[in-house]
Amino acid sequence: MARKHEDVTENGSKPVFDYTTYSRKEQKIATREQTVLQRLAAKLADPAAYDDDEFEEKFDEFERLQDEFEAKVCQRIVSVPVEWLVPGAPADLDWSKPGAFDWLRADKIDELTDAATEARHPEQVTKNSAKR
Repeated sequence: MARKHEDVTENGSKPVFDYTTYSRKEQKIATREQTVLQRLAAKLADPAAYDDDEFEEKFDEFERLQDEFEAKVCQRIVSVPVEWLVPGAPADLDWSKPGAFDWLRADKIDELTDAATEARHPEQVTKNSAKR
């Protein structure tokens, strides 16, 4: 089923996710993948530590893993507010396809990540907010 972007006013203009079929097994895999991406990004932060071929190889691996991870995230996105997209984004943007991320404003990536965490673990977000 194609999921198109829309203005999500009933949710305070936040993205909407569906984690109703998200299993513990998927969560463990996602956690591992995120950790691998973070470690690889840290290694890439010092490009002088590698010769050109090694750097290109690690960067290609990082991009491949990032694309795979985004594909999994896209499976959970129901909608994203229109104002989170760059001008010229297609009106029929399908969030089940990873290429949809290319239309997301770069300054909204962290908010998307936070919204996904909140959707997955609303009780943790509530507890953390109460501590502030």
